[in-house]
Amino acid sequence: MILYITNAYPSEIKPDRGIFNKEQIQSVKKIKGDHFVKVISIDPPRINYVIVFFKILFLKKKNISVVHFHHGLTYVFFRVLFLRRKVFCSMQNELKFEFLGSSTILSNILLRLFKFISNCYSDIFIFKGVTEDIGTKSFSLPNGVNLEFFKKSSQKEAKLRQDLDINSKYLLFVSSKNLKRKQKRFDLFQKLFEDSDIRNVYKPLIASNLNRFQLKDYINSSEIVIVTSDFEGSSNLIKESIACSAQIVMTKVGDYYRYNNFENISFCEKGNYKSILNKVKSHKHFEYDGHLLINKLSLSQNDVAKNLIKIYGI
Repeated sequence: MILYITNAYPSEIKPDRGIFNKEQIQSVKKIKGDHFVKVISIDPPRINYVIVFFKILFLKKKNISVVHFHHGLTYVFFRVLFLRRKVFCSMQNELKFEFLGSSTILSNILLRLFKFISNCYSDIFIFKGVTEDIGTKSFSLPNGVNLEFFKKSSQKEAKLRQDLDINSKYLLFVSSKNLKRKQKRFDLFQKLFEDSDIRNVYKPLIASNLNRFQLKDYINSSEIVIVTSDFEGSSNLIKESIACSAQIVMTKVGDYYRYNNFENISFCEKGNYKSILNKVKSHKHFEYDGHLLINKLSLSQNDVAKNLIKIYGI
């Protein structure tokens, strides 16, 4: 049995939270069978980590052959409970950014704990972008994209569904949780509209705390999807936008190198307003089949599930 322990998983209160983790796990279930997969999720508040700790402590573990943590924080809390199991941990970001959701002091403590624990065991770590030298072995495997859901649709119909002006051209900025996440650099997106050439052609379209149906329509409503982040693991937005055959301007973050030869994407330097502005102005619209590109990269959820099972060695 594969046991997934995750702190990013849908709940009744937040049905879209960590939906990509749920769908990826479901893809594994389709291949291995429902009986072969078990999920334990930890929801806020943080006291639930203590409750889940004791739940796992008394869990019958005889049939569990693989334990997979999402992400670094669950690994730190619960790794000690699985001394004789094959353990994997999917990282949300580069290791130095993994715990940035906490205060600086707590982030540093968690990072040191993570490094100490990972040195004590022969575990395997899965990065969404470039691999790092921790554990016994590291792999690069990003989340897969749901091609049944994310697909190109009529721009006019998408705008009408979301009460957007059908005659306006939109630049889309997305920060799924909130606009205050510093690494997303909403300030750089806002600054684009200080330029008269941009302001006279485009309107800003801002997506935050939307459900995925709204997000899909926002992607299909936009002229260009703008990613100004200072860092990413493997941006789900980029893969979802490609699946919708969208135009993209993005900073060179995360696993951007996977898309180097894609004519629909213009790359700019992170933290560099002029670079972003120039790429938005010079971007050439390129028609393409997004699903074809995703399949070429083996980034559908089904392809990623197959590769994940190979990494498990089961």
